[in-house]
Amino acid sequence: MLRSYVASKVPADVVDEIVVALPTPTTRRSVRPVDLTASVDGLLGRHPTMLDGLRVQIDQLLEAASHQRDVVAPRHKHYVAARSAVIGELRRQLQVDDLTASPRALSAIDSSTRSIFRSSATTWLARSGR
Repeated sequence: MLRSYVASKVPADVVDEIVVALPTPTTRRSVRPVDLTASVDGLLGRHPTMLDGLRVQIDQLLEAASHQRDVVAPRHKHYVAARSAVIGELRRQLQVDDLTASPRALSAIDSSTRSIFRSSATTWLARSGR
């Protein structure tokens, strides 16, 4: 009952802490400053956020990870499914699966055709100075 009341009044990420703190007012507590920044140095890359090492705010990292999980990943999954459906429909319309590759051996080309290719290649090489 207390949990549902608190959950209706405050952000969900602090509900557990508030529920634990409320019933025990006699417990001694102290507030201490904590650095929520972590840094990673020695990374390779040229992205502006990494030039002087990567600085991460832990609270922002958790928020960004939640956003990735709750918003970006489902949207990307929907995009991939929609793209796959469109490609599948286009493949069906163009009858791509009916096309087959039929490689022909050079021996199947008659000698006159080969001589045309050979003379064209020789001319091209002579003009390009190779």
